[in-house]
Amino acid sequence: MVGAVVVAGCAGASPEVGSGRPSDRSAVRPTPASGAPGSTEAPADTAPATTAPRWTPEQQVIVDAYLRALDGEHRADYVSNPDVPGFMETHLDPLRQKIRNTLIQRKIAKQQAKFPESSVYRVDVEQVELVDGNTARITTCTVDDAVVYEVSTGRVVDDKVSTARLEGTLRLDGGVWKLAERTIVNKKDGVTTCDD
Repeated sequence: MVGAVVVAGCAGASPEVGSGRPSDRSAVRPTPASGAPGSTEAPADTAPATTAPRWTPEQQVIVDAYLRALDGEHRADYVSNPDVPGFMETHLDPLRQKIRNTLIQRKIAKQQAKFPESSVYRVDVEQVELVDGNTARITTCTVDDAVVYEVSTGRVVDDKVSTARLEGTLRLDGGVWKLAERTIVNKKDGVTTCDD
């Protein structure tokens, strides 16, 4: 939610969304009933109709670290506070500072973000590349339907839904993979695919 807000505006897809077809990618979305921080379904870790893991053990560590970073962003976004547990320890600069600045601006404006009750938020991990022993890249297709609103009135400030292909860079820091950068490869309005 925050990451898409910071790099893509507030509102991050997958051809599988709503199609009923299994995804062959790791995916995460908030539980539709609650949308609460940390309430995500388990990542899909196997390809359809196989028992072989989708990712190597080394790649799975990267996927898990990326999803933990997103969870930290969501927790921070729900209260517009970068100091909540799970955010600072899963991110590195320059992305950490960008998100931190956005959260501070929201806090000053008395705004927060949340997923709608029937959220279609989804992150499909498309590719994981171990660049070297200290750097990894991850490519995702993300549907972002986060809603930014004024805390005192509930007035919606931003409820745009978008689908974006994002590339993230994780770096090893003290033996822990942390999200350091994220860029938008392409972005479209609404729930769609990330295909060009």
